[in-house]
Amino acid sequence: IDECGDGRGYIADDSVQVYGDFSMDSIRVRIVDDPAGADGSLVAPDPSNGITVGSGTAELLTTGIMDFVDWESWLRQVEYVDSSDPPASGLRRIAVIGYFNEGERTDTAWSEIEVLVPEISAGLGGEFEECPNGESVNLFTYLTGADEGGHWEPNFPDGEIELLPQYSGTYYYIVEDAECGSDTAQVELFVWPGPDVEITGGGIYCEGSTINLELQGDVGGTTSLLWSTGSTADRIEITEPGTYWLRMVYEEDCIWTDTVLVAFEDRTVVQEEIGLCPDEVLDWQGQQIIEEGQYETILSGSGGDCDTLFQLTVVASEYVNANLSREICPGESFEINGTVFSEPGEFELVLPATDGCDTLLSIVVDWSEDIERRETLRICPGESIEVEGEMLSEAGEYEFTISSVLGCDTILLVRLEHEFVPEAAIIGPDRVCEGEEILLRASPQEQLQQIFWSIGDISSEIRISEGGLYSFEAITYDDCGVYAEKWIEDCPSRQVYIPNAFSPNNDGVNDEWTIYTAAEAVEFEVQIYNRWGAKVFEQKGPSISWDGSYRNEILPGGVYVFQLRLIFSDGEIVDRIGEVMLVR
Repeated sequence: IDECGDGRGYIADDSVQVYGDFSMDSIRVRIVDDPAGADGSLVAPDPSNGITVGSGTAELLTTGIMDFVDWESWLRQVEYVDSSDPPASGLRRIAVIGYFNEGERTDTAWSEIEVLVPEISAGLGGEFEECPNGESVNLFTYLTGADEGGHWEPNFPDGEIELLPQYSGTYYYIVEDAECGSDTAQVELFVWPGPDVEITGGGIYCEGSTINLELQGDVGGTTSLLWSTGSTADRIEITEPGTYWLRMVYEEDCIWTDTVLVAFEDRTVVQEEIGLCPDEVLDWQGQQIIEEGQYETILSGSGGDCDTLFQLTVVASEYVNANLSREICPGESFEINGTVFSEPGEFELVLPATDGCDTLLSIVVDWSEDIERRETLRICPGESIEVEGEMLSEAGEYEFTISSVLGCDTILLVRLEHEFVPEAAIIGPDRVCEGEEILLRASPQEQLQQIFWSIGDISSEIRISEGGLYSFEAITYDDCGVYAEKWIEDCPSRQVYIPNAFSPNNDGVNDEWTIYTAAEAVEFEVQIYNRWGAKVFEQKGPSISWDGSYRNEILPGGVYVFQLRLIFSDGEIVDRIGEVMLVR
């Protein structure tokens, strides 16, 4: 089935089979029914070991020496082609005739190809001309029979454009389908250029003026004019404010319109208010003003400007009052605007102003008391700090008097506090035994930021395997130093010697199985088992010795398993499991 209406299709698919009792000599393929008529043809290549005659016509014949698999492969390459535009819809019937054993036998199969009418259409466009009215128009207006869901190129969302000359051009509407490709319609749009004209004379004028509104520019091709006043001339005179429009018809019945605003205004009024300070003379618009009141003057316009009315309101203003209170030490003075103050008292001073009224400053001067200043200092225990030439080391409160060159002393109250210093310690076992390793940790670890061990390590923990004196120095997060040391004892060796064989033959050499230790063991406990798991010996005491017998009977030679427990004088317990060879 040709769902997209391309008019093309192979006559066989992967399921085609060619078989028989005799070899195949040739295959003839013929179009029997075709709505496309003479526009329908068959196209096929030469097979791998044969030749094809009639490719591109309604009937072809292929001969060759091939097996059935090769004939199947060739049939899958035979294609039906409808060259009409568009391809005719409908069912094509094609006969496939196979010749076996040099034509003695034949067999016929049928292939059917149905060409469907494609359901995708971009519609029909055309050529169009429009006047430049600036209105929005949808390009779909110029299409007929178009499917939805396509897009325009150049891209205009929803196909909306303005009827302006710059939008003249070719527009393509494209509808796409994932399986059947796409369809494109073309719209040629020409928007006539607008007239190069304008209305002059609009604006704001003084009341009572007569205004000329005139159409200027390239008015060639104009067929009619109409003003909002009813005039058809290219210029009108107006004396009233308002919005005026002009309608012009030109070229191919295109319409151009424009509006202009004319407004009239009264003379300009400028109002202001000024404060008049005591004893001040105000120079305003050529007038000398010395008292409060209402004043006005008119300034005639020039160069077409309207007259301006200036109105002034003068109000009486007073001095600006300000207060200043200041304390001084004996012998100290300060200056304001050239006046020096060195004694207590109340004073008034007039400060001239560059803008506005002068300022009347009321000044109160008093003697200053001693200045008191407080500080809190923190040091590490054992440290000292110098304050005003005195070394302080004990926590507490101290008072100092700092003399001033001008006579006002400063009372300095110092609170000296000691930083909290945690008690340092080394956490870990008190002894280390030969052959083992123990862990020593600096404490409190979370309050130490720099740690220096006596063995040169700088980590918070160290591992040691020998006894001796170990120590560390550290800095806390308050930058105080701490120190701790710890003596680690050496414990006795826990080495145990267990013979792996003995020969109880009374020759005086290795006649007994005896256990030896490098340290003092206070108690031994042993059980010995034969190869079947039966216990043959058990002993508990300050020493161990076995002569290889069980209940006074001599045991045969062989391997025996022992379980041994040793208890040392310091209470430590050592367990061993192993084998011993009894040699006879």
